[in-house]
Amino acid sequence: MKKIIYYFFIVTFVVLLIAGISDKKLIYDTTYIVAIATFLLALVGYQQLSKIHDTNSLQLLFHLEEEWVSQAMRDKRKILSQELLKYLNGKNIETIEDQEWHKMQNIVEDVIDCFEKIGYVTKEGTFSLNTVYQMYSDYVQGYWELCLKSGYIQKIRNMPNGKDYYDQTEWLYKILKRKYDIKELNGEELKEFCLAEL
Repeated sequence: MKKIIYYFFIVTFVVLLIAGISDKKLIYDTTYIVAIATFLLALVGYQQLSKIHDTNSLQLLFHLEEEWVSQAMRDKRKILSQELLKYLNGKNIETIEDQEWHKMQNIVEDVIDCFEKIGYVTKEGTFSLNTVYQMYSDYVQGYWELCLKSGYIQKIRNMPNGKDYYDQTEWLYKILKRKYDIKELNGEELKEFCLAEL
């Protein structure tokens, strides 16, 4: 970028020297050159910003992927799958003890928070929906439907100030489902998803 600005000033200076400062045509020519150079500088600047944006997007994507496949996250996913599977099998989430509920909230938050981040940056345009579909659609679908069908989402949204809990994940799930024609998992498929996470 600095080189382009440097060359621009050199060219402008050379044109001024060759044509002479008192020439009216020179003023018009110089204005024309400055306009073209400004356009070119803006174009180069835009390309540089696009490259920076793409680089930052990739770094964020790799960071989230590292977090998602880390052993700590795998352990949390395993525990969450085990816990919510109980509620798919008939246990009533409304009767959960406070201590168990707080434990579950922490685990759900750790896992679903990853999708909250992905949903937010996708909505903002940092990630393409296609990238998210390729990398996370099975997990977004599995965990969202698991939390929804187990009663967890309803219970947490009924809490004071809870109506917006996990709204980015819900948005991400719905848009992926609509755009890629994803079919809702039945009970057996959801159980298979849980068992695969164990």
